[in-house]
Formats: sequence, C-alpha cells, structure tokens
Amino acid sequence: MDSIRVLYVEGDPADQEATHRHLVRHAPHIKLTVVGTVAEAVERVTIGDMDVMLADYRLPDGTGLDLLDTVKSRGLEVPVVLVTGSGDADITVRLLKAGATDYLVKRPGYLATLPVVLESALRWFCTASERRRAPIRVLYAEHHPEDMALTLRAFEDHDRRARVETVALAREALAKLKTVHYDVLLLDNRMPDLSGIEVLKELQADGIRIPVVMVAGESDEDSAVQAFKLGVADYLIKREGYLAKLPSTIENVLAQRRLADEKDGLAVLNDLAKSLITTKDLDEVLRRVVNAARELIKAEASVLWLFEAGVLWPVAWEGIEDRAAEPLRFQVTPNLAERLALERKISLRRLLAQTGGPDPTAVFGTAGQPLSVSFVGPEGLVAVLAVGSPRPREFTAIEERLLLALADHAAVAVENARLYRRLRLELEARERLTAILEATTDLVAIADLSGRLQYLNAAGQALLGLAADDALGHPIAGLAPERLRPVVHDEIWPTLIRDGLWTGEAVLLARDGREVPVSVVAVAHRGADGAIEFLSAIVRDMTERKRIDAELRRQREALYQTEKLATMGTVLAGVAHELNNPLTAVTGYANLLRQELAGTPSATRAEAIAHAADRCASIVRNFLALARKHPPERQLVRLNDIARDAAELLAYHLRVDRIEVALDLTEGLPVLWADPHQLHQVVVNLVTNARDELRKAPEPRLLTLRTRADAVRGRVSLDVEDTGPGISAEIRDRIFEPFFTTKPVGQGTGLGLSLCHGIVEGHGGTLCLVSEPGHGAIFRVELPVVAPPTTSGKRAPGAPPVVKGMRILVVDDERLVLQLLGEMLGADHHTVDTVADGTQALEQLRRSSYDLILSDVRMPYLDGPGLYRALERRLPDLCRRFVLMTGDVLSAEIQTFLEQTGVPGLSKPFDRGEVRRVIQLVASGGR
Repeated sequence: MDSIRVLYVEGDPADQEATHRHLVRHAPHIKLTVVGTVAEAVERVTIGDMDVMLADYRLPDGTGLDLLDTVKSRGLEVPVVLVTGSGDADITVRLLKAGATDYLVKRPGYLATLPVVLESALRWFCTASERRRAPIRVLYAEHHPEDMALTLRAFEDHDRRARVETVALAREALAKLKTVHYDVLLLDNRMPDLSGIEVLKELQADGIRIPVVMVAGESDEDSAVQAFKLGVADYLIKREGYLAKLPSTIENVLAQRRLADEKDGLAVLNDLAKSLITTKDLDEVLRRVVNAARELIKAEASVLWLFEAGVLWPVAWEGIEDRAAEPLRFQVTPNLAERLALERKISLRRLLAQTGGPDPTAVFGTAGQPLSVSFVGPEGLVAVLAVGSPRPREFTAIEERLLLALADHAAVAVENARLYRRLRLELEARERLTAILEATTDLVAIADLSGRLQYLNAAGQALLGLAADDALGHPIAGLAPERLRPVVHDEIWPTLIRDGLWTGEAVLLARDGREVPVSVVAVAHRGADGAIEFLSAIVRDMTERKRIDAELRRQREALYQTEKLATMGTVLAGVAHELNNPLTAVTGYANLLRQELAGTPSATRAEAIAHAADRCASIVRNFLALARKHPPERQLVRLNDIARDAAELLAYHLRVDRIEVALDLTEGLPVLWADPHQLHQVVVNLVTNARDELRKAPEPRLLTLRTRADAVRGRVSLDVEDTGPGISAEIRDRIFEPFFTTKPVGQGTGLGLSLCHGIVEGHGGTLCLVSEPGHGAIFRVELPVVAPPTTSGKRAPGAPPVVKGMRILVVDDERLVLQLLGEMLGADHHTVDTVADGTQALEQLRRSSYDLILSDVRMPYLDGPGLYRALERRLPDLCRRFVLMTGDVLSAEIQTFLEQTGVPGLSKPFDRGEVRRVIQLVASGGR
C-alpha cells in the first residue's frame, strides 16, 4: 500500500503520542508530521507535500473552522479531517459546510477507525479532483441541424470536457434519460413533438432528477418564468454570443446543483440529529433513518440491516416491497463484520455475493447502482444502510460523505435505542419475575452477604407473619428457632458460602411462635469476578407434606396390620379346624357320659368334664369371632352374654397384668336384635384398650363392665370403665378418627375405635367417651331396643322331634369323630357306616344307598366340597341329603360354598341336640 503523508494538527501531547503510537502499530503506511497550532499547520501545508490534514477541532490559537477558512481562502487544495470531542450535530454540519472532507468523534476506540477515515478522505479528495477534470455528459435535444452544429462547435472550442450526445425529438430524450445517466440536459424549447415546458412536466411526472438548461428564441422569453417554476436550472436566449456562455452556464448549473444537494443534505442531517435526540424507540429510530437516507440522497429506495448475533437482519425499508426485503438476511462471519466496520463504504454487490444473497438489481432494479455504508459503534459493526434507485444514477463523492455522516449520527442513536430497549426489556422481565415471585406459593427470599433480608415475597410474609417493612433487613438466623440458630451459623452458612449451594430441611419460626417445617434450596450468587454478590433461597412449607407423610405411615401400618390380621385369620382357620375336631370328641363324649351317669355318684365328675369342654369350645368360638369377616347377621342377642364372653376371652391376660375385673350386669335386660359377632368385637376392643391403659397405672387396677337399661328411651348401655390415666383433653376430639393412635409404631393401627364406632352406629347406637380427663376412662355403648322383623317367620328354637331308623354315611378323617357320631346316631336307632375320606365314600355309595351323608370339609384325597361335586355328576338325588361338617368357620371359600349350594352346615364342636336338629331338617326337606 502506498504511503500517505498526514499533517497532524494537535495541541495535546498525550493525544499526539497516542495517535502516533497507534498508527505506527496498525497503519505503518501512514506517516505523521505533527504541529500544534493553526498557524503552524497553514505554514506547513503551504509547502504542498502533504496528502491529508488531520486536525483537532480545538487548538491553542483557534478552532477547526478557523483552519478550514484559512486553507480555503489561500486556495490550498488538501483534504481536511477534523476530530471533535463532543459529536455535536451543529458543529458537524458547520464543519462539512466549511469544506471538511470528513470528521471523527473522540469515542472509546475511535483510533481503530482512523486509518480507514484517512484513506477514505484521500480517496474522496482524489475522486473529487478527478471529477472536476472528468468529462461532463450532456444530452442535447435539438431539431435544427444548423443550431446543433453551431452548439457542438462551441463545446469543442470552449469546453473539451463535455461529451455531447444529441437527439432530434423530445420523446427520444425522455427515453434515454430513463436508461442512461447524464449530468445535464440541454433542451431546445421548440421541439417538433413536445415543447420544453411539456418536457419539464414529463420529467417531474417520471421523477427524473437532472439539471436542465433550456435554450429558446427571443420570442420565447415569456416561457422562461414558467420554466423556472418547473425546475429548470438555467435559461439561454438564442441571441448573439450565447454559445460562448453555454459551457460556463453548464458548469455553473452543475456547481449549483452540487451546492444545493449538499445544503439539502446538511439540513436533512441536522433535522435527523435533532429528531433522534428525542426518540428512544428503536423501531421509530430505524424508520426515521431510512426515511432520512432517501431524502438525503434523493433516492427512491433504502434498506437498513441491523447486525445482531452474527446476522444482518433487514429491520426497516422504504420504496421496496415487503416480500423483496424480508428475505434479505445474511450470516456474517466475525472477520467480515470487522472488515465492514473498517471500510465504511461497502460494495453491496460483493457483500450479497459473499453472504449468499441476491444481486442488488433484485432489490433496487436493473438500472440502479446502490450506495451502501456501515454503521460503526464502540463494539464494532452496528448496521448496514443501502440507498438506490431503479433509474440510471451515479452517486457523487458528496453524497457518499453525506451518507457516511448520517451513518455516524444514526449509529449513536441506534446504539442508544438498542440499549434503551434492552434496559426496558430487562425492566419488564424483572417486573414479570417479581410478579411471578409474588404469585408463587413458596417463600422466596434474597439476602446480602451480612445475612440480612433484602427481599421477601408475599408468600414468605404470610408464612412468617412479617410485614414487608419488617422483613427488610431482618437477619436470616432470626428466622430459625433459638435452639437451631447454632446450626445455621455453624453448618448451613459455611456450606452455602463454600459450595455455593445448600439444600435440606429446616424449621422456621413464625412471628406468632409457630414452628414451620420447610425444605430449603439456598444459592450463593457470584459475579463475573467469582465473588459472592448476594444470596437467595426458595423455601417450601412442609407442614401439609409432613401431615400427609405421617398419614401415609399410619396407613401403611394399618395395611400391615390388616395383612397381619388376614394372615392370622388364615392361621386361625387351621387352628380352629385342628382344635374343633378333638373338642368335638371331648364335648360329645362328655355329654354322653353325663347322660349315662345321671343319678350316680360319678355324675358330678361327668358334669365337670362336660362344663370344662363347653368352656373350651366357648373360648375357641369367642377367639374366632374377632377374625370373622362377613355381613352383619342379626339375631336375638343378650348384651350381658356378650360382656361375659369378652371378659372370659381376655381373662387370662387380665390376670397376668394384675387387673381385677368387675361385672356389674343388670339382670333382665331387654333382648337386642343385633349381630353378636360384631358386638363381641366392639367389647373385646374396648376391654383390650382399657387393659393397655391400666398397665400404665399403679395397682390396684380395676376394670368394670356395667350394663344398664333405660326403659324411657328404649335403650340399653354397656360401660367399659378403667382406673387408668384417662384420655387427655388434647386428643379427646380425635380418638374416633381413622388411623389415629397414641400407641408406638407397630403396636397400634388407629383403626380399633374407628371400627367400633362404625359398628355401633350401624346398629343405630352411639359410642362415646363420658369420663373427665385424669379420672380414668369410661367408654359407653348405647344400643336401641329393636324388635326383630315380623316377616322372618322364625320360631324360637325348641327341641326337634327325634328322627330314627335312617341309613347314614359319616365321612371324616378323625377317628374319634367317627366313633362319637357312630355312638350318637346308633343311640337313635340309625344304621351308620363310616369312611375316612371322599374317595372311600364314593366307593361305599356305589355299593349301598343312604338316607343321609354327614361329611367333614377337610380330608385327604377328596374333601367334602369335592365329594358333593362328584355326587352332583353321579348321584344328584343324594345332594339334597348332604350335610357338611366343619371346624374351619373362618374360611370364605366354605361360606361361599354353603351359600351357593344351600347345603346345611354342622359346626364343630357339636352336641347330640345339634346333630338331631340337622337330621330332622334334612328328613323334613327343610333345605
């Protein structure tokens, strides 16, 4: 690159040194000669060996305007670039009017653009000088050959720069102006097809901007006024000597046009600068810039691309259809963006070719050549602006300078508007974030490094009972209960500062003294330098979660207990079967022995054996009643019997715990219509709870079961009273809630009292606590006295008539049961055969016929239900004479079988009366 000799006029030594150092490093082809005043600059430039003058606006002995005036007055031809500190629009306009080639504003990083500005100034100056020497393209419209010849000869004699093209018709001239660029139109007023006035009107209508010099005869002087109104640049009368004036007239017209364009452009720049000062909206700034660019250059179209995220986005345009402008977006590499920022004047054709865009003719038309410049800010490329025209046109150096000046002013405004938009969006985002934080149900807090609150959202204020003013500055540690504050200081705070994050569960102290369990996510936020700037926390109230977790734990425990009860029921079923078989033999033989020994000295012993056997059977029945699961079976029930059975069932455990049991049972209570099994379960549960509480109390320990009748109200009651610690006032309202228990985990489900309450209410009664706190506990069951349904058709059980003389097959795998039934049935004159399982029974039935079959449920090889199904297929008539004996009273499978088939059941252990009753039922066809 050729060297550029620069005269640098700067009075500040620091700026001199900084500029020199930058150019030596980044533009060594630029050679500086430094002077400090206006006078020194004028003296040095007079020598004529400088290519460019670079001057600060404020100098010790004057200003940049003074320097420009002196250079101009002395006729010194040198491009001058001024450096201003303020970037004031008025100063800029005055500098350009005074003849400055370009200017720079002392912003941060302005030295980076200095080499390009100096190169552009020199290039423009050389171009302008060449333009002054360049040919002038003249379109000459004349139909007289003699006048045309004289005029062409005058141009040859007086202005050899003129390149004249002639046409003989006005319309031919108009056609050429639409396709070819000319500097001036020389128009004869009297053309054969159109007058000069008509041509001027056509030019205006078509929007063709070209200086027009009109030539008219002496008789056409009146048309001059009208011509000037239509925009003619000058007017020549065909009188003696007019051809000698023609070249200078054209030169003056062109000079006036340049001055007028420059003046208009400076006015546009001034107006734009003033309007942009008051405009903060980015879209409005962009719209004003593209409009000003069209007006400044007097172009038909303009497009502005904004540079963001490595892409030039079309953001504003005028004179171009939306469908043509919207696709014009280009990916720009960092190197290309840097080059665009340095070059300032841009070849749009080359830019579009490099970025894969269309040819400029697709945007501005086939005849136009766009003028494009870049906007540059402190961070580099800001935008690209292009103006163009679909008509033939070549942009002048002045127009280039004006568009660059517009770009410099607009770059500042665009950057400010972008900053304003960014700040506005950030403010809106903060406002929205604040709205979100205020709407969230979680506590959100921000604190400084001293641990004091700077912000607490509405949810946090409500949770802690703090007003917004009280929350501001409140210490974080003060939000924890006193006992937990050392944990905050010694564990949570150090972890948060060290790791930048702390998560876990904690407890907060509300203003009203409530302790609130919470989960916390606390973050220490760091700045760009890595230092912690502030702290934040998101806190969720865990009260409900804790309650739900506790409830789930209780439900899981209840499920465990339910499964345990189900398992126990299965075990009890097996135990019942195994116990009831030998008990059947014991009770049966005891009753037979008692009958045989009646009236003898041994009768008492037989009675004792029978009583003990009956007691064992009763204990087994009561024990199994706790695990029964079947729909309520209402029957006549005596409440005193229920109380005695429950006390008898738990008597051993009560004696072990040294608990004395008192039965205060009123005789002659009305009989109830109720489910004895369910009532038995209620009383056992209440007695068990009383036993648990009495174990906590010192001796003597007393448990009382008391029954009473209220004839007026038609109700009977049972009180279960203990001398234990009683029920505290805090839990009295919750004792009947499902899953509520005061027992340790694994020892209670919280279902007992709830189930009892439901059973009693299902009988139309009430279950309540009637004692005072601290005086033991009294649970009272009240039940209505209800008569049994009259439609039942049932009669009170009596001794059935004895059926005799039947052939009976007994099927059971218990030898003692077979022997007992053989003796019982034989005593009633029945013929009895016995077998040990179902397969043997089928063999026996093939050989003999029977009036009745008594079959056990559980047997090897073929059980009772299996035997019945086999009879359904082979001997269906026998199914009506089939009785099922079982000691497994809990089996849902057996209950279902009995319900589906209607087979009578005989529960073990049984006595002779129960056996006779079932035989009579079958014999009478009662099934």
